[in-house]
Amino acid sequence: MYFQSPQDTGDLYQGYYYFFDDVSPQIDPLRKLLMRHLPVALTYSAAERHLCQEEYNVDCPPKIVSPFLDRLVHFLVALAGGVVIVGPVVIMALRPSMEKSLITVGVSIAVFALFLSGVIRVSNGETLVATATYAAVMVVFVGTSIGGGRASA
Repeated sequence: MYFQSPQDTGDLYQGYYYFFDDVSPQIDPLRKLLMRHLPVALTYSAAERHLCQEEYNVDCPPKIVSPFLDRLVHFLVALAGGVVIVGPVVIMALRPSMEKSLITVGVSIAVFALFLSGVIRVSNGETLVATATYAAVMVVFVGTSIGGGRASA
């Protein structure tokens, strides 16, 4: 071809999405934080420790999440999930009032949404569904705390 550009490799499927690197996995901020601050003996998998001995010996963070670190992150997220439910419920149960319950729910929903969008890498749809579900659970607790948990006839 006479008018072939230097970027044209002759690949029929070359385009804008051609240059995306799908090989490297996206690591969420919580895993990145733990990979930077935990000892390398806990963050490197056995295979990566063998392949990247220089990086391991100079305490560089790994490129792939180790099974231990992955389980630790799952545990921390599950623990945080329990705290964001139980914490506001305990606050609302101590000297309950309508204003306190509404403020607690508003703040807890905002904190939950910030945690979800900043720490865990999920899609916009998943963020919306999770936040709406969390808000619905909090509204149920407000309803039971204000009504005293009694059904009216």
